This record gives sequence, C-alpha cells and structure tokens, in this order.
Amino acid sequence: MQYFSICRAEVSCTAVLWWKLRSIAVAIYAFCLSSTCFAQQDLPAQFRTLEGKHVRIVTDMPLDDDLAQLPALFDAAVPQWCREFGVAPSKVENWKVTAYMMRARERFVREGLLPTHLPEFPYGFQWGDEVWVSEQPTSYYHRHLLLHEGTHWFMSKHFGSNGPPWLMEGLAEWYGTHRWSPETGTLQMGVIPKTKLEVPGWGRITVIQSQLEDGIAPTLELILRYGSRAHQDAEAYAWSWAAVVFLKHHPDSRDVFERLLDQPMRPDMSMTRWLFQRLRKRWPKLRAEWQATLADLEYGFDLELPMVELSRSSAASDEVRLKVAADKSWQPTGIFVKRGDVVRVNASGRCIVGRSRRDWESGPEGVTLDYYRGRPLGELVLTTLEPLKQEPERSSAPQLIPVGREADWAANASGEVLLRINERIGGLADNSGHLDVVVTVARRAP
Repeated sequence: MQYFSICRAEVSCTAVLWWKLRSIAVAIYAFCLSSTCFAQQDLPAQFRTLEGKHVRIVTDMPLDDDLAQLPALFDAAVPQWCREFGVAPSKVENWKVTAYMMRARERFVREGLLPTHLPEFPYGFQWGDEVWVSEQPTSYYHRHLLLHEGTHWFMSKHFGSNGPPWLMEGLAEWYGTHRWSPETGTLQMGVIPKTKLEVPGWGRITVIQSQLEDGIAPTLELILRYGSRAHQDAEAYAWSWAAVVFLKHHPDSRDVFERLLDQPMRPDMSMTRWLFQRLRKRWPKLRAEWQATLADLEYGFDLELPMVELSRSSAASDEVRLKVAADKSWQPTGIFVKRGDVVRVNASGRCIVGRSRRDWESGPEGVTLDYYRGRPLGELVLTTLEPLKQEPERSSAPQLIPVGREADWAANASGEVLLRINERIGGLADNSGHLDVVVTVARRAP
C-alpha cells in the first residue's frame, strides 16, 4: 500500500551521511571557536560590530537604523524560542551567537570569518555558534533570514542534532516570518502575512499558489521525503513552510506534531516515520484536508479560523439542513456522495460579506461589486472532498461548483459535500451572519 511510501528509505545514503557528519562537524567547529579559531578581536576597519545579549553582529554594511535594530530583534526572539521548544530561560542565559551580515562575501573569506569549507549558500547559513546572512534588497528579508538562521542555531543548541530537512527548514521559515515594531521592541514570530507588501522579498505564498495553479504542486508525502539537497531550490522552503503550518495547526495532526518536537532530533527518516506511524489512520483524511487548506493558503490566511476538516461520520439521512457561516471556510455537511449522485441545494437568507463605507449585504447569489476566482463575492459554492487512500500524483485545489440560490449538480467526484461563501480566506474575518441551506441527495441507481 502506498500509505507506507513515507516510511521507505527515500533519502539516499549519501544525504543521510551528510546530515550526520554535519551534526558531528558542528560540535567540533564549536569547540574550535571556543579556543583559537577565528579570533574576532581587532577586526579590520571595514567591519562594524553590534552587541546584544544573545547575538553579536559583525557586518561590512553601512550602519543604519534598520541594521542597528537587529540585536534587539534577536534578543526578543530568544524567549519565544524558549517558550516554543520548552526550554527554561535559565538554560539559555549565556547562549550567544555571532551573526555575519555580509555585503561583500570575499571580505569575510579574506579575513577568515567565512570558512571556505562551508557549502555555497545564496541567502543564509548556520554552523555551530555562527550564522551568515547575505545582504538582501529589503530590511524585512534581512530580519527574516536572521530569525530563520537563528532558529537553526537555537534548535541545534537545544537538541544537539538536526532533524529531517522538511522539519528543520519548515520551522525556521515559520519562526522567521514575523512582525516587528522597533518603537516598542515587540516581535511576533510565526505569523502569516496579511499582504505581500508586509513581507517584501519573502514570496513563499506566491510560489505555492503559482504551482498549485500550474498543476505542479508537490504532495505532502513528497515534501516530507525531501533530502538534504532539496533546499538548494528556493521552492522547497515554501513547501516545507506550508507543511509545518498545516501539520502544526490542523486538528487532525497538531497533537502528534507537538509530541514530535519532544523526540530526539535525528537527520534521517526516523522522525518522519514516527510522525507518520501515529497519523497513519488519519492520513487519507489528512491528504484531502491538506489539498483544501492549500487552496486557502493565501495572504491573510487566518489561523484563528477553523481549518478545513472532513466529518468523521455521515449524516443520518440524505437531506440535511444547516447554516453556512459567512465568516468560515469550507463547512462539512455530513452528506457523502458517489459519482453520478445528484445533489440539490436550496439556499436563502442574507449575510454581510464586507465592510467599507457601509456593509455589503449578500444573498446566496452573491454581489457583483467584487469577484473572487471568477465568481461573485459571497455566492454560495460547493465542493466534494474524499479521503485519499493512495498518494496522488500532485496536490491540487478542490473543484469549486457555483450554487447560488438553487442548483442541481450531478456529482463528478465522490466525497463529502462541503459548502462556503465565495471569498478569499483573508476577507472572511469581517463577515457576519449565515445562509440557511438545505442539501438533498438523489442516489444513482446501482
């Protein structure tokens, strides 16, 4: 059965060996730094240093306000890492990392501050108690990369080893995505940006939605099988982030994901197998929920909203009456259909689908003041989702079927019928009210 494809040794021996050797080398390198290697006194004139409690920044970049904020940013992150990974603050009291913010990489190589044995990296890298970040075109992305590499540093200090690539990079991306207020020193880590303008240079959501639309989005299993070389491609960071967002927050997986971080970190597939073995019975359902969540994973995705979740049992009859909330994503009906069954939907009522100078009131047919995915804003739509017993060829968004006030639909796919109003996920929060809906199924004759 393909359920177990995740449990096979999909990562090459070379990749596993590389990660194990990397963990050993980190320990050796950290010892060298504590003695004679890379002494940092008397830096050349083109370098400047900034000191924080937990970070020392060495840079050849001009010292401006954005750069000057970085020690405070990093120090604000440490208590949050402690809380997220269950580390006592007293344990990290003397932890400190050196961060090299590099404009001209060759300067750091020439001065022995960038070891030549490190692999090529376009953005950032962490090794022992040092991290390197290449100059970026935006201040946000400088901060993001420092927090990303800082997450690697904190996890390596705490766990003493690396986990599988999808987990390490996904968590680093999750905690690296942030909001920062230098005026108050307030840092929010692990956020989903409301707009592209909030995170200039980041681009993960754009990658996900583009590949989903182009039909080349990887499956959840493929992401969990990423090897050590996968993240030479920037797209792998986007998908590792998406997998962590989903598994960390979805009701069907979050309890097991939380316990995963209590396990010893190991760079091979054993941690991924541990996760999968505990989710195996839920995995077909999770596959479908992952695909529906991906379609909603846009700027403004609200983790306070319930994530798409299939019913655990079917409705008692072939007719259900329900209230479809205007401020939620896909809502299950408990009606499961097979291909060829005819679904009849009747809807009534009014709800609020937006607020500007006045409330935008909508019925089941939606309003033509705005459109989403080619359909009127607020229109009632349906889809079907079915637990997937086999790994699909790729991840894909659910088919969106317009309903409006009334519709008969001959099911072209099996699964549970789900309903929602047509609006992007980031626009649901200011909605209110519901539509009254009756769903009836005429079963195809056997």
